[in-house]
Amino acid sequence: MACRGFQIFTLTKNLYISNIPATMRASSVFTKPLVTVSKAYEDNVSKNSPTWLPICTHQSMVTQSSIRHFSSAVNDDTVSALPDPLEMQDGVMSNINKQITEASHGRLFAVIHIAGKQFKVTSEDLILILANKHFADVGERIVLNKVLLVAGKDFTMVGRPLLHNVRVEATVIEKTLSHPKIWFKYARRKNWRYTALLQDFRTILRINSIEVESEVD
Repeated sequence: MACRGFQIFTLTKNLYISNIPATMRASSVFTKPLVTVSKAYEDNVSKNSPTWLPICTHQSMVTQSSIRHFSSAVNDDTVSALPDPLEMQDGVMSNINKQITEASHGRLFAVIHIAGKQFKVTSEDLILILANKHFADVGERIVLNKVLLVAGKDFTMVGRPLLHNVRVEATVIEKTLSHPKIWFKYARRKNWRYTALLQDFRTILRINSIEVESEVD
């Protein structure tokens, strides 16, 4: 019977050994303790724990020599200081502004909010929205102001909640009605029925361009 995490252990005198053969009971392993412990320690353990539990003597695996060896191996020359977060932020913003001024950010995509929904769009995309008949006429160019996110090949800008320096232009190319849906109601044993056709107004937009108008500050 051993204790995990300890290298030295001893057994109490009241250990239950009825299942041990008689030839082994007379052995010195079960009659004499392996390690001599103080009487006060044995009395303290016997009062606070059952008699069948072993009395374990703790031996730490971390020695003073290992601590001195570890402390001497680590010095100030091997530890490098972390960069300043403000300097890292300035460097990232300067790289983004450089790509914006030079137009080297590649093809942009954006997440816009229109007609109660969000769409991930890029240039020359077609989106179908639910808009009423008073929406812009066919052929008109509109500006989508609610831009939530814009990203290029090396950066991503997220609004909190909107980005005010991004311009997304679109053109209305078609206004139509949705497929008719049948609305049928009836009341049993009343000879009453009601049938109606429902159609929603649909508008198709083409995304013309996505531009970042000003630099990031």
